[in-house]
Amino acid sequence: MSSFFLQTIDNIANYVGGPPAADSGEKEHVLVCLKIEIGGRKGVMLLDPGYHVARVITVMEDKLYPHTGWFIQSDEPDCKKEYNYFLCTNDPDYIEWHERKTRSGTLERTQVALIYVARPYLTAIDVTERRNLVYNFRSLLARDTKGHVTAGIYFPVVLDINNAQTFSIFYQTNNGKKRIKMAFNKFCSSPKVHAWCRRKRSHC
Repeated sequence: MSSFFLQTIDNIANYVGGPPAADSGEKEHVLVCLKIEIGGRKGVMLLDPGYHVARVITVMEDKLYPHTGWFIQSDEPDCKKEYNYFLCTNDPDYIEWHERKTRSGTLERTQVALIYVARPYLTAIDVTERRNLVYNFRSLLARDTKGHVTAGIYFPVVLDINNAQTFSIFYQTNNGKKRIKMAFNKFCSSPKVHAWCRRKRSHC
């Protein structure tokens, strides 16, 4: 079966207390959910490679083995992200996904999302990410087999009256992550792209 991922829920008890409100219910994307039973103990397995989680997540009702628990999702020099998934205490139709972000050894932010696991995926109409059509930020990322970002390109979508819009490229080197900003007009004004730009793009 499939599951819905619902992003950043402020009040879990209120959200799961009834049907999602039409004006505030937010479905982020769909992931794979497999219901399992081990020696009479119930749980689910979550597979979400589309959200850069490279591992299979096991969520047991009793939180005992093979329950995944807290794990480090990414550990960069400037930021560490940790994830934890467990059955929602207010409604077993949902899995709680907790994220904590640490910078410079200090806990900076925690947030909770919900994953709806009670019904299978039936229709694209109900879960299509229509909000992505109006997002004002675009990115294309490369990841390794563990889900870590290795290279990419990103830019905001803005009204570019002065033809000065830039995009950022980043990639890994032996000395760490390298970031470079480039102007879009470099690729529009001349049929020949500067050799330096071609070399940087080739890293991605």
